[in-house]
Amino acid sequence: MTGDHQPHSADHPGEGGPRRRMPVTAWLIIGISVLGIAIYLFIDHLPHVVAVLPYVAIIGMAAMHLFGHRHHTGGHDSDHRRHGGDSGIDTRDSS
Repeated sequence: MTGDHQPHSADHPGEGGPRRRMPVTAWLIIGISVLGIAIYLFIDHLPHVVAVLPYVAIIGMAAMHLFGHRHHTGGHDSDHRRHGGDSGIDTRDSS
């Protein structure tokens, strides 16, 4: 059966194969950079950081609510009906 050959991921490394992970040194550089920025902000700009925290919290909550419900495909009601909840619509035949 020569026509039924399915290519393996080793034949085509860009298709479905294991993902390349970021090297540890790159994560180390990113981590040290973020830590340095955080230390700089807290040492030199602490009043500004404290003043912004309530706004960051409000925006963060709104973003988590908006982007955290992407798995619902249609909002809260479709998820409730999918799990057997009452949708409020009587679907029984009234005859």
